[in-house]
Amino acid sequence: MSRTARSWPKSVDAILGALWGIISAGVGLLPWLMAGARLPLQNLWATETMPEDMPIALLPVSQYSVILILAMFVSGAVIAALGVRNFFGARRRPATAFTVAGLALVQLVAVVQAFSVVSVGLAPGRASTMYLTGLLAAAVISAAVGLLIFMMLLGKHRWLPTVGFALAAVPLASWVVEWMVQLSPRTIEGPFSTSMVYRWLPAILVGVSLAWCGLKPAALALAWVANLAFLWAIPALVTATQSTLGTRNQLGDFEAMGEIAVAVLKGALGPAGGAIYTVLLALGIAVAGLLLQRFVPTFRGNTRTSR
Repeated sequence: MSRTARSWPKSVDAILGALWGIISAGVGLLPWLMAGARLPLQNLWATETMPEDMPIALLPVSQYSVILILAMFVSGAVIAALGVRNFFGARRRPATAFTVAGLALVQLVAVVQAFSVVSVGLAPGRASTMYLTGLLAAAVISAAVGLLIFMMLLGKHRWLPTVGFALAAVPLASWVVEWMVQLSPRTIEGPFSTSMVYRWLPAILVGVSLAWCGLKPAALALAWVANLAFLWAIPALVTATQSTLGTRNQLGDFEAMGEIAVAVLKGALGPAGGAIYTVLLALGIAVAGLLLQRFVPTFRGNTRTSR
């Protein structure tokens, strides 16, 4: 880094870091904003309303969109972390706090605006209170998960960003699928394409992250085990969550919802769920990446990063 860059005042770090955090959070929300940002129809809405007459909301607050909110928050955090890691150089440490502030500000504004709109429109009653509280808790947890992944991706030890990518892989795939839905024509091939991306993209991301991580020292094998375990378990957890929250008739019946979640989770984790194939793909990509780094000079990066 040049002497001019090293002599920047802290105010420049604050401005650039905060601006990058704001931009990253905005890009994370962009697929939903491009769709028009009309609040999804609500089962507990006080009045009958057509979809096009629903109010504008910065988040798709609905039991059917919990995973989408997680995907947008996590994607914004990943974009922010990658930018700080790769472009701020020696200024990374002072810029990190301001990037987090900008990221959190946009996500906080989105949560407050969206849930304010929903709270005004819902019919009064205990069911509405439980519905709003549950979804608000899910949104806060999603933002917290995004922040955790952000910090992991900036970790000094190589295993931390590697595991962070494993945690982010499925939300990132959901985010990419949402982009595909908004940008691609609604043809018969569309659902097939998005389902393929959603299934296989996490394996590709995990495989690439493992190849970058490497296996020296041998302790990094624990990161490999953790990443492959997350790749096996997280899609099943997401599927179980979507299936459980999508059961309108059982919503609020926690015993029935629990039974549905356990049944779906068992099926998704078992042989019929197909997780073994995604794990094998990730492992194959990781091994191929290690071989390329060993035998092809072009792919040899700086392996002296702290482990």
